[in-house]
Amino acid sequence: MTRFAAVLQRVEARLTVPQPARSRILHEMAADLEDLYAAYRARGLADADALRRAEAALGASPEAVEALVQVHRPAWERLLARFSDSGRHRLERGLLTGLTLVGVLVGAGALARQGILDDASPFVWPVLVLAAGTLAVSGGVFFRLVVKQDHRPGTVRAGLLPLLVLAAATVLMGGIGWVWEMSRIADDVSRLATVPADILVPRLRRASEVFALGLTSGLGGVLAWFHLRRRALAVERAEASQPVPATHSNRTGGVP
Repeated sequence: MTRFAAVLQRVEARLTVPQPARSRILHEMAADLEDLYAAYRARGLADADALRRAEAALGASPEAVEALVQVHRPAWERLLARFSDSGRHRLERGLLTGLTLVGVLVGAGALARQGILDDASPFVWPVLVLAAGTLAVSGGVFFRLVVKQDHRPGTVRAGLLPLLVLAAATVLMGGIGWVWEMSRIADDVSRLATVPADILVPRLRRASEVFALGLTSGLGGVLAWFHLRRRALAVERAEASQPVPATHSNRTGGVP
């Protein structure tokens, strides 16, 4: 047990950095404390004075420990620390929305270029129906909340759960279509020694297209649900923060 165990334990309690950086910092600090202690002893200081001076030099005050934490934080954490809590939340939402939107647009563009309706899988049509339903429900909720601003109690979140269910069903249907197409390919492979490329490649394409369509449509629905739900929660918080109008009996102190 090192003679500076108590100091190192105090530092470790405030050292909010992940492993292995924490162990490395404590190991280096222990070595520095021992070196300082040996240097003070070599100057002729008594044991107690050498311990006290070494602890004072590297005892890691709260400010010093915080500086160590900042140095060993990842660059992205140091960047986020510059923002307030609300700013970090906005940045995180923006990044999440941007990445999801890029995925949706890239997937939709790739499917449009491939001509997904040409020799389409039979599961493409139910996926398209679910996608259309997702779009219709999200459009209806957006119109009611944002355009019409219908904020009647009990109806603010109306349509959000069906929207999420439709988005999930779209992804599920795309996955079922992929499994069905791949099972047909597996049946052909089990029956035939070799499957001609002009048969295998189109079926692989159909399987990938129906899954990509379901995933892209589902992600778009989840993105719409996420932002509409935030809007609904903001409306509910605003409504709850408004003062309740005083009744006539409350103003006069009478009994209704």
